[in-house]
Amino acid sequence: MELQNLTGASLRGRAEILPAPPERTRVPAQKRQFTAGGTLTRFAVRGELTLEYASGMPVLILYGGKEPELFYLDRVVRLPEGTRFSIAPLVDGCEVLFFAAEEPAAEDTVDAAFLAEGGGGLAFGAVHSFFYQESAQSFYFRGERHEPFELVYVDRGELYNVVNGRSCRVGQQCAMLVGPNDWHMQYSEAPVSFLTVSFSASAGCLRPICNRPMQLPPRVRALIGEMLREHEQPDAFARDMLCALMQLVLVALLRAGEEDRSARARTLPATAAAGSRIVDDAVQYIAGHIRSEIRLQELAAAVHVSVPHLCSLFRTQLGMPPGRYITKIRLEECKARMREGREAIGQIAAEFGFSSVQQFSRRFRSALGVTPSEYVRSLRE
Repeated sequence: MELQNLTGASLRGRAEILPAPPERTRVPAQKRQFTAGGTLTRFAVRGELTLEYASGMPVLILYGGKEPELFYLDRVVRLPEGTRFSIAPLVDGCEVLFFAAEEPAAEDTVDAAFLAEGGGGLAFGAVHSFFYQESAQSFYFRGERHEPFELVYVDRGELYNVVNGRSCRVGQQCAMLVGPNDWHMQYSEAPVSFLTVSFSASAGCLRPICNRPMQLPPRVRALIGEMLREHEQPDAFARDMLCALMQLVLVALLRAGEEDRSARARTLPATAAAGSRIVDDAVQYIAGHIRSEIRLQELAAAVHVSVPHLCSLFRTQLGMPPGRYITKIRLEECKARMREGREAIGQIAAEFGFSSVQQFSRRFRSALGVTPSEYVRSLRE
């Protein structure tokens, strides 16, 4: 929550700023200590109460509106009768002087969780990984699920992200933010260069901009360029700069997302969301069984739908029928093994369920325009 300065304008007549505390001979002063904790005591003023800073960084919390209001208690303030308030330390502990002829009544306790919400919605944690990839050939990543957020920025070419049952094309100078624990896989059909940054943030505000391509404005691309330079020439403060720049990138994306949502609603109908979940389950099943023969009846049964419905969902979400998708992913796995260069083509064909090298070669050439042998030779050139 936002912490305000104590001024007549911010208090709006609810309290009064005094030039000095009352004379101690007239009104007794009592020093009270407050420590950080999970609950706050809510007081009610009886008669009249004057507060003055004594030590630490005290926060005055006033109740009565829709939300509590927070003020930094660095001036003398007088609260009228009936005012409900709490005192909390901004950091560890604080002391406040109470001037009152009559003790304020301790009414109840209040959960202090709202104090941790802060002025904004982005609670950034840390950058966990930062790596730039350049693929001279097509690229394939079989998929994973992890707790941190992941930002993918395509510097050159285009990359396909399959996440939550939807295939998203991330074009050049575009980015995509993958949400925590969202299973995702990636592939490209041509050379591609892209940056991947994983980071933690306890920020629900990021969810609306997750799992969809975003065109980046020049100022955000410039920030990413600064991140790359910091990573290439690290010093003692490079990690701090990466975290600071990452937060600037996220805030810019959030602001752009707010403008985008105001222009058009992005909420999927319930039926579309259910379809995405079914396709997400199906592509994860395919990833886990890619070395076995996968029949459409078996795949449809695994995700509890009919074969025609499964085919319809795949065409809508991924732009291809499930059989073609299975073949594509199987061939991408084979290409990845060929790039490793440790196995013969016949071994790879057998491992991924092709009945012969000839069948594998026909499928490979039909999908990619070259034979497996020609593809291997191109890797050596």
